Amino acid sequence: MAVDTFKELLDQPLPLDAKEQYETLVKQCYLADERIREKAVTSFDTLGMGTTIVAALITPTNCIHIHAGDSRLYHFHKGEIKYQTLDYSIIQLLLETGRVKPEDIPKHPMRSVLNSCLGGKNAQGDFSIDPKWQEDDSPVIVLENEDYFLLCSDGLNNSISDTMLENLFKEVDIERLNTELLKSALEHGGSDNITFLTIKGFNP
Repeated sequence: MAVDTFKELLDQPLPLDAKEQYETLVKQCYLADERIREKAVTSFDTLGMGTTIVAALITPTNCIHIHAGDSRLYHFHKGEIKYQTLDYSIIQLLLETGRVKPEDIPKHPMRSVLNSCLGGKNAQGDFSIDPKWQEDDSPVIVLENEDYFLLCSDGLNNSISDTMLENLFKEVDIERLNTELLKSALEHGGSDNITFLTIKGFNP
């Protein structure tokens, strides 16, 4: 439902202003949240359902992105991670406060507990979206040559370390990248939903 809601943007004119593009993504997040909640109350089977989200609007010069939950966006430049989103999760808070170490995360009992998502058990519209729009730190990534983006669910990033990701983006032919990403995630214990999208940035 979230994907279908964002697909509707393909039928609309793209705003020229970067801030308006960002606000369009945010608006679509709230619309998806509303639709998921309306569906959730129609059956006991769907009650409380929710989803994480990561969305990006990529033009020839910029990447504008938002996310909620622990689905991530990675920005690679020449095979190195230049930027990645921070999860909205309990484990991320524990990590930031020094109560857990990165090596503890794969086996930690709170590793999959979220504090932001579309739908779910929170009140309607009660979720956090990052990054926030700020003039000095906005969610606009200016594209350079040899830029790549990875959008993924936690089934991928929980299985593959940052170092492994960088090695794949450096050493693997782009035509085989998706195959190798999936193979690596499965070989390293990936058991959750493994959903991802790789994008080559274009800068004329």
